[in-house]
Amino acid sequence: MQSRRHNNWTIYEIPCPQHPILAANISELKSTFESEPYAKDSARLEKIDTSVACIPSSCC
Repeated sequence: MQSRRHNNWTIYEIPCPQHPILAANISELKSTFESEPYAKDSARLEKIDTSVACIPSSCC
């Protein structure tokens, strides 16, 4: 895990390249949040502007 400051935000990110076990865990988490009961929350969060909190990187 890496972190950096951007104005009032602390931005945490998982560094690249990822270890294969970490990549598998992240993939599993993503598929979990696509299923119920998380799908409704995920859809709602997609509509929220988080551009201030996310500085795109090659892993985003």
